[in-house]
Amino acid sequence: MKPVFKPVIFERKEKDIPNLLVFYYGYKKDSAIAEILYEWDVHNFDKGENVKKAIAFNKAMIKKYLELIGEVSKKYGKSIQEGNLDNLDLLNSSEGLHRSDEWKINDSISISANIDLSEHYERQGMMATVPTHKIRLYVMNEREEEDAGNALSKEKIGLYRMEFLKFLEKLKISDFAGARNILAERIKVSATDDVLKTLAGSIYLDKNIEIFMTGFQITDDGNQHPMVQFKYTDDISPPKEVISVLFDENGNILGIKPMKQLN
Repeated sequence: MKPVFKPVIFERKEKDIPNLLVFYYGYKKDSAIAEILYEWDVHNFDKGENVKKAIAFNKAMIKKYLELIGEVSKKYGKSIQEGNLDNLDLLNSSEGLHRSDEWKINDSISISANIDLSEHYERQGMMATVPTHKIRLYVMNEREEEDAGNALSKEKIGLYRMEFLKFLEKLKISDFAGARNILAERIKVSATDDVLKTLAGSIYLDKNIEIFMTGFQITDDGNQHPMVQFKYTDDISPPKEVISVLFDENGNILGIKPMKQLN
């Protein structure tokens, strides 16, 4: 069994499909991320036994899954695939629609995904087969507790922390031009003054922060980037709020997302 603490769970809004829940599992020894689970599941928000969805909803789920698979495959090559999503008529059968994909990145890091869709409902006594609408994407960093070789180095973590603190100082004094200079080139254009003002309003700039978890995260383009999660020093552990920050190898900020824990 992995030497990890219970997951910290955050919710992100979605359109046309269930909201995304992100589960972060961290190693007890150094708070390095052991696993990230991205989950889109109707059952997380509707606990009814016979929750059925329209064909348009199922198509939106399939589209999302294929987009995820496509982006990861661009970066890591073709997956090991089982099942397919071709026959929509199976949605109303006991078989349903299923597909899974897996990528082995290296000896420690792997990515896997699966989708399960079914509108079939059947009850026999105490047992019931219920409709299912879910997508899961796992990013796993397998290592022994004493092996920190695949975690971010202390030097890198120190660099990322320093750069983010510099960024926050710029936001405090509304020096948005200075804040943009700390961002990676690919996001500078989209980081307008209005965007940075909105970001500043979503962060408690008067509070001290500290590192909560570190690791790597797969972004929408299929790339893997260093990630540091910061929590407010006066927050409990696990924290109610974190700020997830993605970096490139040079310490430039690629993305910032304040997140609140799912209640």
